[in-house]
Amino acid sequence: MEGAFREYANTFDMNDQRIAQKYNHSIRVMNLCEKYAKMLHFSDEEVYLAKVIGLLHDFGRFEQLKRFDSYSDKNIDHALLGVNLLFDEGYIDRFNIDSKYYNVIKNAILNHNTKELKISSDEVENKLSKLIRDTDKIDIMYSLGVLRELTIFSDDDSDISKEVFDSVINYRVVDKKDLKTKNDRVAIKFGFIYDINYSLCLKEFLENIEEYYNTLEHKEKFIRLLDANRNYIKERGI
Repeated sequence: MEGAFREYANTFDMNDQRIAQKYNHSIRVMNLCEKYAKMLHFSDEEVYLAKVIGLLHDFGRFEQLKRFDSYSDKNIDHALLGVNLLFDEGYIDRFNIDSKYYNVIKNAILNHNTKELKISSDEVENKLSKLIRDTDKIDIMYSLGVLRELTIFSDDDSDISKEVFDSVINYRVVDKKDLKTKNDRVAIKFGFIYDINYSLCLKEFLENIEEYYNTLEHKEKFIRLLDANRNYIKERGI
């Protein structure tokens, strides 16, 4: 499965740091999905599906960058593009996955990029959708805070909008429509924690966002947001 994914990624320019980053992100998310699925006592079948979804959740990113030279979903929803490539154009056939799993894989990939978790009548699908949302965010913050390989959200001395600030300190996910300044795009990350579904994932997420905070130049603007995150997980009993 990983070999087929590598072959697909290699059809793009792996010397482009953005392509290489998405490939490495996908591998790390796959490994995180496996780790947490086992910690959460998922069945062997569910662990396998978690790995598949982790590996393929950003399948559309490669083609998105090729078409638009950007990872902005304002151009196209990368989750929808990935599902179209995999299931409508047949790329899923490269991964030797039983077709009985296609529906749950498809829905979990679509669900990882929605503003809010879409609840299904299928409990396995819900478990997997929650997990991919959590692990994706954990690794995004790892990329930003630990690896420091993403610089598109570097901060300046702009203010944080009141709506964004209030959302984070009141334990709410930031609405993208409220983003007005460059530092709003930095601050939005502190709202990710309120969309972490599994308590087991919170500790690693907070560790990564602490590292993210340490990369910021104007830390004084963000300390109350970090404190809100710290308080939130204390209240969750972590």
